[in-house]
Amino acid sequence: MELFYRPGKAVLGDVIPFYDEGKFKPFFLKQARGQKGPGDRTGWFMLTTEDHLHFTEHDTGLTGGTGSVIKVDGLYHLFYCTFVENPREQFIRHATSVDLDQWRTLDEVLPADGKIYDPAEWRDPFVFWNQEAGEWWMLIATAKVGRTERWACVGLCASKDLHHWEYREPFYAPMAAAGACECPDLFKMGDWYYLVYSNYGDRFQTMYRMSKALHGPWTAPVKDDAFDSCAYYAAKTGADGVNRYIYGWNPTKELPKK
Repeated sequence: MELFYRPGKAVLGDVIPFYDEGKFKPFFLKQARGQKGPGDRTGWFMLTTEDHLHFTEHDTGLTGGTGSVIKVDGLYHLFYCTFVENPREQFIRHATSVDLDQWRTLDEVLPADGKIYDPAEWRDPFVFWNQEAGEWWMLIATAKVGRTERWACVGLCASKDLHHWEYREPFYAPMAAAGACECPDLFKMGDWYYLVYSNYGDRFQTMYRMSKALHGPWTAPVKDDAFDSCAYYAAKTGADGVNRYIYGWNPTKELPKK
């Protein structure tokens, strides 16, 4: 039993919740932290669990940063991000699978446009179907192009087919923090939409905003706009049709024991 799941000698990073065919199948980013040995790979892994206490781990074979997973007409789509260090650029990638076991990385690469969004801050795609607009929307952790550092926002792209994307103005742009609004997540509960995101520039917390409509305005709750405390980070939610759960991580500085 693992109340706080830890993948062997490695550590667990961002969790990407997913519920499919009666089971929770949260994906996560596995970081080996310099450990070497069979299976000590850094990248996307999937867990299967029926109770969030007992887990089975599966390697996807994919390497990259946070994203999201959806199922459309029997085909699984996984959106994630990759990075270039010099010059610093980030890109959104797309992979598909028929069984969640073997993944095929598509040739599609979605960079920031450089006009609305900063190519150095362009990651963590969250894809969902906007019934009202009749199109797919992708929320992105990004920053607007501007003259100051406080341009962190949740970007927006739209698509009719999950393959060709149009850049739109930011979904949420408080213009109050540096970096990016990381790991965006969106869901509706009752009459309210909830936008969840994290920011490391000012508070290092997972926060949320509320709105009665997707186009806003997005407001903060009166008393407390954060989940848990400082350092509970990159949290995203997942639901089974009845209950909604939030998955995040707490930082650790030590290397896993060999």
